Amino acid sequence: MLSRNELWLVLHALAGATPPALRWDGNPLEPWELGELQRKLRAALQGDASDAADSAFVTPIDSELGAELLGAGFDRRALSHAFDLGSLVADCADRGWGVRLELPRGGNARTPANATVSVRGADGELEFSALERPVVAVARAMLAAAASVAIAPTAPELPATTIPAPAYEEYAIASASIQRGKEEQTITRMTEQGWELVREEQTDDGSRYVFRRTT
Repeated sequence: MLSRNELWLVLHALAGATPPALRWDGNPLEPWELGELQRKLRAALQGDASDAADSAFVTPIDSELGAELLGAGFDRRALSHAFDLGSLVADCADRGWGVRLELPRGGNARTPANATVSVRGADGELEFSALERPVVAVARAMLAAAASVAIAPTAPELPATTIPAPAYEEYAIASASIQRGKEEQTITRMTEQGWELVREEQTDDGSRYVFRRTT
């Protein structure tokens, strides 16, 4: 993406240059094409930079995931139209939750990251994890944590002889991050490490495998 100064320089260069007779593909250049390019450059120069934020870095509120975050009561802090990573972390802090994000060295904004949100429930501390691009991974882990808090039992204290339900943590792996043909091998490796495949679900970014194990 060009900076505003670069857009300004391109506009001035176009204004003083003689347009070519042919397009890049060898076809004649239409008279209106140069003007249309200048119009788009001016619009980009005058636009709000926050409105052009790449969806790889934020979760728009008009997406399925964004709607789930709104429904769970999470707040937007920096952008009016999307959740950014900083806002999600601030929401965790407001609720007293812990959040941990692990990104491998050499990654970028689209590299799958492991996000873990920890909450304290009636049976102790619970952790919820997701493995996707950073902002999505944190969002999904937060939604899982919010659901756990929402369904926390409010019934009277159980008798001492009652065995409490086991605590568990979840871990999600995006299908796109698994080498083609290695799906079964990945599931087997996770099973050997004590993880149970509980479901395969569709997300805005494709399908993912969700594993669970008791803690």
